Amino acid sequence: MNTDETSSGGTLIADTSGRTVNTGFGYGAEGYGDYGYSGFYEGSLTLSWSTTTDGRMQHSTPGVGQQSVFFAGLGSTVFAVDTEDGDLVWEFDRSGLLSDSSPTVHDGTVFIGSGGGTIYALDTADGSVQWTVDTDSAIVSTPTVSDGNVYVGSNDGALRSLTTDGTVQWTAHLDAPVFAQPAVDSKRVYVTTHGGDIVAIEQDGGEEIWRYSTGTQFQDSSPVVDDGVVYVAGAVIHAIDATASAREGQAVLRWQREDFGGTVNSTPLVAADRLYVGSLDSRVYALDTSEDGTLLWTHQMESAVVTDPAMYGGRLVVASLDGTVALIDVDSGLESGSTVIDASVRSSPAVYDEKICLPTEAGFVVTLTTSG
Repeated sequence: MNTDETSSGGTLIADTSGRTVNTGFGYGAEGYGDYGYSGFYEGSLTLSWSTTTDGRMQHSTPGVGQQSVFFAGLGSTVFAVDTEDGDLVWEFDRSGLLSDSSPTVHDGTVFIGSGGGTIYALDTADGSVQWTVDTDSAIVSTPTVSDGNVYVGSNDGALRSLTTDGTVQWTAHLDAPVFAQPAVDSKRVYVTTHGGDIVAIEQDGGEEIWRYSTGTQFQDSSPVVDDGVVYVAGAVIHAIDATASAREGQAVLRWQREDFGGTVNSTPLVAADRLYVGSLDSRVYALDTSEDGTLLWTHQMESAVVTDPAMYGGRLVVASLDGTVALIDVDSGLESGSTVIDASVRSSPAVYDEKICLPTEAGFVVTLTTSG
């Protein structure tokens, strides 16, 4: 791996310009296999298991239960596979139009939307339907479950609050499609719209508290709320005070970052006073959230990043469109392991039991682990 390190203003900026590919995984005529072995080093990613589906998976993150991993593709099928070996446990046909809605797993139930406008609650054990709620619009948004409530957006600009037994509590109309997953804190729901707004809504009753216009159309970038601040990423990264009152009627901007290098079409990860996010310019960025969004480091990937970063054993795991999966040191931005999957990757990884589960556009799912 060739690495260039420079210091800018006393802050380490790490820019990885090349890498050693450890192994290639590919999908051939006989199914999924391990192709093109080129050697391993400590920290490299290796295949734990893989499974195939009948359709491509795009912008749909796996949900993880106690014994099964759940995922859905652009087709109508929801799959449950065993966490240990990837064997099929059950599958369920949502029917209807295509949808990017990801499964959300909570207390023995899988919650997921559909292109046909139905919200499903499925039993994690066998995929049986616990309840459904029909809406008037396709659902791309991934449900969020919090404190006994389910929040989900729809393409007609509605945000719905349901109980976990399927009772609709309220519907807020936001004037533009809601494709992204809502974020919640103890009192409010935060949602981005395709019209470019971030909206704060009271959990009790669905009243709109404030609205902030970013000028960015949000497709797959969901808001993140942490310690009283809402973070949203697009052409600009915004940090907005989450505590503004209804009397004020508008949000208070803490800081924004316009010069970080590229447009974001994914959801940031916020942890320990840092924000990590991938970009269409093929870089991963780390910003300091404690003050003004100062750039800490960048990491160069092989192609655009439209997946959300995840934390894996104290390191970031990031996948790019060309199928590169990299482990990145959170302090330096330097790569500590990687592999290449022979398929485009638009779905974000799910991490469980020291494994990384990653769907691909080719329709197969891989689960990776590290040798060190």
